[in-house]
Amino acid sequence: MPADEHDPVETVCIEADMCVRQIKLAVQFYEAHPNEIEAKTADNRAAAKRIEEMISERERAIAHG
Repeated sequence: MPADEHDPVETVCIEADMCVRQIKLAVQFYEAHPNEIEAKTADNRAAAKRIEEMISERERAIAHG
């Protein structure tokens, strides 16, 4: 592999502070359960959006005292 290219598994290991085995297990789990994982991810994104909206509403209410 050329010096300017990085192994994606190695990159995730470094950035997530995880070992290769953990990354490979996560990939295998995703491959076995993609629909469930995508659904949970969508649920989490929707919840995060609702929280952001609530924070914005509270900040506007505070600003308008």
